[in-house]
Amino acid sequence: MRKNKNEIWTNLYIWLIVCALIGIIICFGILFLFSVFLYSTTEIIKSFTIFSAVSLLSGSFSGGYFCGLFRRKNGLYEGFFCGFAIYIILLTAGLIFFHSPLHILSIRKFLICTISASAGGITGVNHKRPKNIRS
Repeated sequence: MRKNKNEIWTNLYIWLIVCALIGIIICFGILFLFSVFLYSTTEIIKSFTIFSAVSLLSGSFSGGYFCGLFRRKNGLYEGFFCGFAIYIILLTAGLIFFHSPLHILSIRKFLICTISASAGGITGVNHKRPKNIRS
């Protein structure tokens, strides 16, 4: 008879924070690669906003994807909340470290985070789970 184990992905709040941190790490990694690419090829900073939006989109998508992949239910909602958690973490870090006020671009960041993380959550729920963690 199998015991009912309390696994990490059964607790929604812990798993949302873990997935949000995974998404932020991926976002910063991609942003670092884009920064190195822009610095080595050109010194025009105008295209940096496009690259930062792409890195935010891919980091949010991957956070929602991991949330949907391991939770296996409610990919749209949990992906949305994961994107919201990523947005809140980035917003508070921006307010603490850069003292930047809220402006219209924060709405664009919110939409990018939540929509891409929701799409990642849906993709993660519909994707096959790895063999070593199947229940």
